[in-house]
Amino acid sequence: MYNTKYMDEQFVDEFKRLAEKPHFLNGKLEAKEYVDAIVLPFLNGRGGGTK
Repeated sequence: MYNTKYMDEQFVDEFKRLAEKPHFLNGKLEAKEYVDAIVLPFLNGRGGGTK
């Protein structure tokens, strides 16, 4: 059960659909390691908000 009374009504159905969907990945996870790097946020499908 989710408390959605603080959410905009237009998002409630989508939130509930996504919240009830299983989000498991059966594949192998990978990560890269960098030295002296700056990590920028992921935005619009790319890092750092680039267009």
